[in-house]
Amino acid sequence: MFPDLSRFFSPRSVALIGATDDVSKFGGRCMRQMIDFGFAGDIYPINPKRDAVFGHACHVAIADLPQTPDHVGIVLPATAVPKALEQCAERVVPFATIFSSGFNEMGTDEGRALQQRIVEIARAGNIRISGPNCNGLINFVDAFALTSTATIKGLRRPAGDIGIVSQSGGAGQVSVMWRAQEAGLGISYEISCGNAADIDLLDYAAFMVESPTTKVVLMIAEHRLDSDKLRALAHRAYRLDKPLLMVKAGRTAAGSRAAAIHTGAVTGDDVACDILLDELGIHRVDDYKDLYEAAMLLHRGRYPASRRAAATSISGGQLVLLADLGAAADIEWPEYSVDTQARLEQLLPGFGTASNPTDLTTSAIGQPGSAITAVETILNDPNVDLMIPVLTVASAAEIRTLASLSASHAKPFVLLWIGWAGDDPALTPESLVAAGHAVYRDASSCVKAIHIAMRHGRFRAAFLDSQS
Repeated sequence: MFPDLSRFFSPRSVALIGATDDVSKFGGRCMRQMIDFGFAGDIYPINPKRDAVFGHACHVAIADLPQTPDHVGIVLPATAVPKALEQCAERVVPFATIFSSGFNEMGTDEGRALQQRIVEIARAGNIRISGPNCNGLINFVDAFALTSTATIKGLRRPAGDIGIVSQSGGAGQVSVMWRAQEAGLGISYEISCGNAADIDLLDYAAFMVESPTTKVVLMIAEHRLDSDKLRALAHRAYRLDKPLLMVKAGRTAAGSRAAAIHTGAVTGDDVACDILLDELGIHRVDDYKDLYEAAMLLHRGRYPASRRAAATSISGGQLVLLADLGAAADIEWPEYSVDTQARLEQLLPGFGTASNPTDLTTSAIGQPGSAITAVETILNDPNVDLMIPVLTVASAAEIRTLASLSASHAKPFVLLWIGWAGDDPALTPESLVAAGHAVYRDASSCVKAIHIAMRHGRFRAAFLDSQS
């Protein structure tokens, strides 16, 4: 049902039709980014008006290349794309990315006919095409980028374990990928596939689900989704324990119109989409940031065994908000066991409260280590399946100790850190996220991520039961 996209994402050789050394042009930026990103394979710029591009010998046409490239990028006016694709077919090129716009997204008969024409050429020539009207791909695992985006300029970021599939370049590469990296997360692959005339969003997601370097797949969809493929993708993802999250356009008439203008998308019935995604355990979120903030918790692979959570803080006001938001998100705040209550009352006699969430009050400040001991005590409570220490301004030692607990304990552990390290400005939430911890800056984001993780744990358990 899904194509093998190994050579699409990790080619041994690449050609770019429309390459130039003028970085004010799309073809120049694509070439520059590919080289600077560190691609180690053969690069063949194609432009009859140049002898060389950034030190690489330039060729007149695909037919002149010394070998057939695995992947060809096409940066030409829309009307010139069919001929270029025919030349790729003659050379038996397996994959092509068509960056050019002027197809279905135009909403004209001419644009639709042009897109149908390139699909026909591709099918006749056994070429799989990405796009048109797209901004290409980024492979952090194998150091290959075929895109013009400025988000990868400079030192290449290390590869991570989160895959991103988007029809929009700006949404996928900036709103999700770049923002996720800014928060400390690492990306394995990103693809911005535009009109998706041939290879579609679910095909790319399937590749990422199968990838051993990817643990979570984030999707931004505009087109109507094939229900059979979506079902197959979801089942495979649950077998491999690869959570799927999605922002799906078209909740409103205005959103559907915008999607049609953007990529020529037909978004489909939103209620039907919601029902299907819910049935399959694909987590639909409202905003782009919800994708990577949920992935921050999900990519650790430890899901709460129930909806029962506990929280601690020296700031009662933070706990009041967290308790309210959590209850609205179906998070339960159970009573502690008798043993836990007794230990907490002994730890902070006359000051703190042994209720959940647990207000340690400022008395914890005067007793070094007491906040850590309280968290350890609550973690061992059989009534609690997820721990949320809420930090304001704390010492680096306390923060690192909590992070160590997070790494070593079997129960999921989320830090809600709204302040900073008072004695070490170099210790930041981003540095902890980069080290593999789930750290949130506000209660709303924290609660949304926990709700999805709890929901995912329930879906995965039900799926595994159904397969046994």
